[in-house]
Amino acid sequence: MRATGWFLLALLLSGCGTTSNFRMAEYRAQEPEPPQPQGYCGERLDASVGVQLSLVRQQRARGQLFSALASLDALADETPTYRLLRADILREMGRFDDAREQYAALADSCLAGQALHGLGRIDAQEQRPSMALARLRAAVTRIPTDADLRNDLGFLLLAMGQDEPARRELLTALELDSGHGAAARNLWFLLLKNNENDAARLLAGRFGWSAQEEQQYRSAVARFTPSMQEPCDEPTLFSGPVDNGSGAGAGAGG
Repeated sequence: MRATGWFLLALLLSGCGTTSNFRMAEYRAQEPEPPQPQGYCGERLDASVGVQLSLVRQQRARGQLFSALASLDALADETPTYRLLRADILREMGRFDDAREQYAALADSCLAGQALHGLGRIDAQEQRPSMALARLRAAVTRIPTDADLRNDLGFLLLAMGQDEPARRELLTALELDSGHGAAARNLWFLLLKNNENDAARLLAGRFGWSAQEEQQYRSAVARFTPSMQEPCDEPTLFSGPVDNGSGAGAGAGG
């Protein structure tokens, strides 16, 4: 049976033994460490709050999501910096409704682009590719130089069978961050899929990938069929999930 859809593309690729390289880019530096005592939008932070938020980022980077959230719970803070960090952690924990509420609160802040990125990732994980696409594209207009965002958009376009737009996004991600492993591997999949073998070999040589990895990728290519883009009305970018009659879920995030 041939696999269909972006979600199964992620499963196929994660089965190649390098899971983290094939998914949408996990947290690395989406929110650069702000100079204290200011937050991302220039808001003033108490010195103690700044120290605590730095600790939370370290816990998150180590994958300690429960302790990171507990540390946030200990803070009485509603700044955009706090909300984005809390939203991203809730999303990574799979608490999507709670994450949506936090992202929606950032709609009118300087972090609206990052919030749309997070909402788009939730849509993708819940298999609503059209809504994910709308939100990720809207995010790119706000934070066009975010390599993780460009990779995520490229991955989604690739999964939807839009190879040329996907190529542009992945190349942009790699030019913004030449060491972006997820973007490089997503581009490698695209090159192998389109029998661009010379370019694929050059990319593999640059990153030191093995012949065994190439075979695993070729196997994933053979099993992949693009997802169909479901109908989607003009989205309200900061609303909750839209029910398109497919039982994909409902509920608002603020």
